[in-house]
Amino acid sequence: MPTLPPSISTGDPGSYAQYAVSVRQPRIIEQVIECNQPGEAARTALLALAWEIREGRVTSPLGNGSVPPASMSAQERRTWEDAIGAQEGRRWLDLPWYFAESFFYLKLLAAFGYYAGAARGKDPFSPQKERELMDPDGGLAMARRVMAEAEAMGEEEGLAFALHSALWGNRLDLSTFEVDESRRKSVLNRDGDSLLVDHTARAVAALTRANRVQVLLDNSGPELVCDLLLADRLLARSPSVTLHAKKAPFFVSDATVSDTLGTIDALAGDTDRRVSAAGARLHGALRSGHLRVLDHWFWNSASHFTAFPEDIRTDLVRSDIVVVKGDANYRRTLEDRKWDTSLSLDDLASYFPAPFLVLRTMKSELVVDVPAEEARRLSRVDPSWMINGKRGIIRHVSPRVSS
Repeated sequence: MPTLPPSISTGDPGSYAQYAVSVRQPRIIEQVIECNQPGEAARTALLALAWEIREGRVTSPLGNGSVPPASMSAQERRTWEDAIGAQEGRRWLDLPWYFAESFFYLKLLAAFGYYAGAARGKDPFSPQKERELMDPDGGLAMARRVMAEAEAMGEEEGLAFALHSALWGNRLDLSTFEVDESRRKSVLNRDGDSLLVDHTARAVAALTRANRVQVLLDNSGPELVCDLLLADRLLARSPSVTLHAKKAPFFVSDATVSDTLGTIDALAGDTDRRVSAAGARLHGALRSGHLRVLDHWFWNSASHFTAFPEDIRTDLVRSDIVVVKGDANYRRTLEDRKWDTSLSLDDLASYFPAPFLVLRTMKSELVVDVPAEEARRLSRVDPSWMINGKRGIIRHVSPRVSS
């Protein structure tokens, strides 16, 4: 790996990272209070977190009883203690961005009472997730559109369409309000979409050959529906598909095991015969063990993928291909650093334990595999090209260094 550049920081003046922490995080807290009407203790703790982000310093929730030792494995707790210890006492607007985001959700869940108290185990984002699945423009409506469009397609064309649906479904991220509102109706509209890197043909070939596919899920709602329909298509040719979900609520709409299984149930119960048939096939694959839905504390941690714990690395290394969904997972692949856009993901991700496929809609100021001249041109014609969700990446990587 080349010399490491600095991390993207919430202290970078005028950056999207700074905006995400100073504006989006307090707004997410407001939504949690509005949607859940928590008790006075939780409300006070949530408002204190909003104050801490604006005015205070990083403090750990691990020693005040809001995250009891029994709520985490020893390794998870130790990983958080190390990560928080490196940042404790710093201002929220002077932190590595990915730490600031992942730590925010740990603090929010602790304040809400997710780990201890009356709200123990309750997802504070479930009202929004439910709307994303059931609304007229939500996940089930998306499933009907995808199945209708794909019905007459051949095998390779259908797989390519499923990949593109899973990619553009990533536009709908409830922690990113601007993208969510402006792109909701354009998920499957391919006119004007811009793929900065398009390895569709390579991806289809790799997935067609694969016997063991693993998917690092991102958002629930329409994106998860598209991911599940992709899994359904893969299961027709691959004996094993594993979906990796978050252990706890994260980034507002990130998919947990409960979200994933609930979405499969919703697909199976849909009135559209094509959608319900896909749901029934997914149920059957779960029963037979050909489809697995797993969680792990690491997916909710502040660690990057260069720090995969041994059990995850051992599992992934047996894969023929790993599908890496979404912007945050892309950032974790690259340690959320200020890489030159012209560098190659092949070189920067040589540590990854298996061949992998990136499906990512751009919602952060980080990208590689884009020549410098092209990056300058895009900045001229569309100053927000890195964050506005209009562009995406389908990137197949075969790491050059095996693990």
